[in-house]
Amino acid sequence: MDSIKKKFQIVVSRYNENITWLKNFKDITLIYNKGLYQSYLNDFQVIQLPNFGRESHTYLTHIINNYDNLTEYTLFFQGCIKDHEPLNLEEYFQQKDFIGYLRNYETHLIKKPLRHFGKWKNEFNNGSIKPSKLTCFEWLKELIYFDENIKEISTVWGALFSVSKKLIHQKPKLFYEHLLKFVDYHKNPEEGHFFERSWYFIFSNEYIMKEIIKVKEIDKTYLINNNIDHYWLNLHDTLDLLIHDNISKIVFFPHYFFPIQPHSILVKKNSLLFFKCVVEDDLYFYIKLNFNQFSIIKNDVVLKEDVFIDKDEFNQLAIHYNENKIEFILNHNVIYNILIKEIINLKKVKLKYYLKVFDYNTLIHLNTKKNNIIFVKQNKYFDIKHYYSNHYLNHFIDYN
Repeated sequence: MDSIKKKFQIVVSRYNENITWLKNFKDITLIYNKGLYQSYLNDFQVIQLPNFGRESHTYLTHIINNYDNLTEYTLFFQGCIKDHEPLNLEEYFQQKDFIGYLRNYETHLIKKPLRHFGKWKNEFNNGSIKPSKLTCFEWLKELIYFDENIKEISTVWGALFSVSKKLIHQKPKLFYEHLLKFVDYHKNPEEGHFFERSWYFIFSNEYIMKEIIKVKEIDKTYLINNNIDHYWLNLHDTLDLLIHDNISKIVFFPHYFFPIQPHSILVKKNSLLFFKCVVEDDLYFYIKLNFNQFSIIKNDVVLKEDVFIDKDEFNQLAIHYNENKIEFILNHNVIYNILIKEIINLKKVKLKYYLKVFDYNTLIHLNTKKNNIIFVKQNKYFDIKHYYSNHYLNHFIDYN
């Protein structure tokens, strides 16, 4: 037993199952609990996880969080294994790269939408399963190199297996972080069923390398490192670093007015943009821009409204602004000059400028030399993950 303790660890993905069947192995068992906490769990080491992504989310979370200190062999189990025709428990304690009850699964079955049976069919029909946009075959092709003409793959039903640290380490941590993005958004994503069919296949084949985007949450000193591709700024931080020579592009968190400093900006891929100038709390004006309309609005009263531009003609819009005027240059042609004193009847003003967008597709470019990017974020980790899962799913994301 002492030798087992040194080389093996049991990792369990539990919802509300009774896992007292592992009481003889409690010293080497780690329970990831996604359901109710029951008193007998006090005898085990337990980590609480949100109920996302079925057992695949649990397994990947463990690999990622323990990548550098994995035991020689890890046994991955669900809370209840008797429904999945497992091997005898002792058989998993073999010093081999992969142990599981492998059965052949015809490849043509994963080239079309999965056919769910029993309770899984009911879950799919009632919407409890979140359907994938890809077939399992299409999904695997994005991850793994393999012969597309193979007729069968080896499958471990129930995702009950032992795998060696050596085999896990044949792929970088970034690869597993990439996999996690497919299952950490819903309690029952269909990709979880893809994993069940392909764990052995994933571990046994070479992975496809993707472009790496290095992401960092910027600190208050605004120190810029040219090795970082994307920076994230706290929702409530001001964007005074707009004038920093190393910054060239900004993606704004939607539906929020961000303070900006006087500068020149370039708008691309815009669908709707509010450029707001505030003198004091009850005296302001803003410019509303989209593909079809240009509006100047003072204290919510429309002063001017014109047809702006046809969507097909939009290339780029430059906005130059200071405390005297705002200039709009569309596709290198000046279309509007706004004199501040004509809108606000004051001789001297000290304006505060704000910008608001309404989706993640509006890019704000600066006239600078570098290509670093700052993403302005809401102060929640989920929002960062959500952004990259929707816009950079074909990249590896390195969170620094």
